[in-house]
Amino acid sequence: PWTFPWAAHLLDVMGTETNWAPEGQYQPESDAIFNYRRAVCYQKPYLLLQNTVYDTFTPAMIERYFKRSIFYGCFPSFFSHNAADAPYWQNPALYNRDRPLFRKYIPLCKRISAAGWEPLTYARTSDPSIWIERYGYADQGSLHFTAFNSGTEAKQSTVALDLRALGLARAPTTVRELVRGEDLPVTPAGEVRLSLEPEDLAILSVGG
Repeated sequence: PWTFPWAAHLLDVMGTETNWAPEGQYQPESDAIFNYRRAVCYQKPYLLLQNTVYDTFTPAMIERYFKRSIFYGCFPSFFSHNAADAPYWQNPALYNRDRPLFRKYIPLCKRISAAGWEPLTYARTSDPSIWIERYGYADQGSLHFTAFNSGTEAKQSTVALDLRALGLARAPTTVRELVRGEDLPVTPAGEVRLSLEPEDLAILSVGG
């Protein structure tokens, strides 16, 4: 649906080929592009196939690619540098190199995707460069938030949850941050403190 979005509701799964490292320079797609994809897909999966030169698309770049994609609940993967020859998944040296990243991040993407993206976050961050998205519902036991530092500097930010709008009778004492596997304290007013490096991702699990 790059040109016409109206058929998106007829499709079960959507996706595209993309190149985030033309000439070896990391150039992710914009927030506007991802917001368009998420809006037309709603809770359906969206898949990315990275078509780039994998020898120069380093593991550090791949982790940045994974974090940014998963913030929007989009599944990251790979195809071929020219959409034809030397596919990524036919080169064990590449996929074994990156296996730890797939094992860490893809289950997290599956988890929030299954919870279902919702356009109303009922959450705010104290720094505009820290973006936030919501997945799932409290009464279904699967409420999650993704937070992403879109800036070029490390940031500390407070995430404020609208407890009433989210259907929470009271604030939980902690939330589980899934990327790092740690519990973060929550104030009675529903505030959580985050520290994120540039282009870093956090996933807050409030239930489930």
